[in-house]
Amino acid sequence: MKKCKAIFLLFLFIIFSALIISHTINGIISNISITWTWDVSNETENYSLLEIIDWDTVKIKDIKNEKSYSVRMIWLDAPEKTTTRYWYIECFWNEATEHLKTLLSWTNEIWLELDNSQGLTDKYWRILGYIYYSWENLNQKMIEDGYGFEYTYNLPYKYQRSFKKAEENARINQRWLWSKDTCDWKRENI
Repeated sequence: MKKCKAIFLLFLFIIFSALIISHTINGIISNISITWTWDVSNETENYSLLEIIDWDTVKIKDIKNEKSYSVRMIWLDAPEKTTTRYWYIECFWNEATEHLKTLLSWTNEIWLELDNSQGLTDKYWRILGYIYYSWENLNQKMIEDGYGFEYTYNLPYKYQRSFKKAEENARINQRWLWSKDTCDWKRENI
């Protein structure tokens, strides 16, 4: 009986400790979010484009405060160029990156719209947002043009219906990733 009581108390201690650690981490993350100087409203903000890192990540500079940030283009999933996610390089990753470079080749100024339906940053501390150029949502454009997939992480998001429709149109019209001549919608080892 004493052994059961000891195990139960140990179990409660572990649970309590995990809750405290979780609460502490959430508090740290909240404090970090509060110290950032960009607006978390649904309005768009102007930024300078510094670099296109890959098909879904860009580096930007806030025109107002001169700080730079990495931005993950949310609700867009495209082929991976590294083996960390699926243990192989996916079909068409380079073409997806080059397409984003082409879309942004005429500008060094973009707009960022935040959507905090899943939080403001991902696990790599990239800001989660929609990238715009010439009033066009490039997250959706990548899907529409057949260079990416609609990706719902957890909860519904602001443009979910239009992103899903863009993917459906790309699939029906067999654009790039959906074409039988390229990947045929398969995430396969290349």
